[in-house]
Order: sequence, then C-alpha cells, then structure tokens
Amino acid sequence: MYIDVEAKDNTSKNFSMLYRDISPSREVYCIKYQMNGEDSPVQVKGWDNETNSPCAAYACQVEESGDGIALLIYGGSGGIRMKPLEDETEW
Repeated sequence: MYIDVEAKDNTSKNFSMLYRDISPSREVYCIKYQMNGEDSPVQVKGWDNETNSPCAAYACQVEESGDGIALLIYGGSGGIRMKPLEDETEW
C-alpha cells in the first residue's frame, strides 16, 4: 500500500510511505486518539485536496519496516482530519 499526502490547506508537509498491508481496509468514522495523556474518541475523515472537502477515512493493519504491526489510519490526497466526538461543526 502506497500512501501519498500532498502539502496544501490541510497539511504543510508532503508525506509518502510504502507499507505492506496485512489486513483489508475498512472505513472508519471514529477512533481513539491520545490527547492530554488520555485516550479520547474523535471523529475522523479523509481530506481530498482536489475538492478541498471531506472524504472517507480507512484503517488497516500494516507492517512497519521491522517495527512490527501497526494500525494505519489514512484518508485522501490531503491526509485526514480529526475533531472531538461531540463537535458537530462542518469539516
């Protein structure tokens, strides 16, 4: 699996990485993310740079070049966006 995120409005840096996926991808809407030392549920969306709008976010298990198995959360060409679970504002 090749991930390529372009710098634009959503992120200031380009990111490209090749992973060996070991599970099928599945769409995700909410994940646990560590904030202030605690795991908190957050909403997650992919971000599409071409349309400057939200798209689907996905999760899959990957091998991370000798570091073991990791859960990769990924989205569109602009990466992902997260916000608190209770936040109902537009993306």
